[in-house]
Amino acid sequence: MKNKIFIIIINYNGIDDTRECVKSIYENVQNLFTIKTIIVDNASDSYNKIKLNELRAEYCDVEIIFNSCNLGFAKANNIGMKFVQDKYGVEENSYIWFLNNDTLVNQILLKNLSNNLPHKKVALYFEMRNFENRIINNGLNYLNPFFGRYSETFKKNYIEYICGASIFLKYTKDVPYWNEEYFLYFEDVDYSLRLKRVGFSFETVANCWYNHKVNGSSKKNSKVNIYKLQSQKKFMKENGKCYSLFIFSKFVYLLFKRNFSSLEVFIK
Repeated sequence: MKNKIFIIIINYNGIDDTRECVKSIYENVQNLFTIKTIIVDNASDSYNKIKLNELRAEYCDVEIIFNSCNLGFAKANNIGMKFVQDKYGVEENSYIWFLNNDTLVNQILLKNLSNNLPHKKVALYFEMRNFENRIINNGLNYLNPFFGRYSETFKKNYIEYICGASIFLKYTKDVPYWNEEYFLYFEDVDYSLRLKRVGFSFETVANCWYNHKVNGSSKKNSKVNIYKLQSQKKFMKENGKCYSLFIFSKFVYLLFKRNFSSLEVFIK
């Protein structure tokens, strides 16, 4: 039986990026896998909806879910997961790939992945490159549990997490849902912790990379700084080592930077 990958992509007024992402998948997959792509649209404008329907007509294995309002990244991913579970169930040789719409995949990634698919509870991360093909990071990031600052290189006793632009999972009945209390940002850090709690390990595959237009999706949202602060605060309260230290240090930092608009959001 050929391995099946369910790819969940979230779209919010980003049809040009989404089209290029889907095109890169189907141009490079050849006969390596059976692919089912589920695009969850977070109430984009009418132009995006028209173009998404055209995309569905072009690729028969693309299915689209239209949300009536913008539900955020985590909840949209859950809607995609529930759709897969209700329609297809948990199949033996199947995988779920949460993939940002502002990414491109390539034949090298898919070929090497086909030879290194995990057969247990494993979450795979891949090297991330920008659209000029320069390396950004290896796909695994780290968060300081006291101050909430992240690092792209290994730090002892930091919280490790897979960048939410690409999370590839062996599809089991234990695959957790995302925390819908995160609208945008830090949902991937929280999700990585959820994966570890149910027994998933993090691994990578050599010579596998994807290209990512960093912040290509979130920059379309004028409230990104608000979401980032709110999500960071929530995550540190629930998972940090010393919430009071985080609050104090963040307050001093924003005050020093004279970032009064962010400070107002942060202290609410």
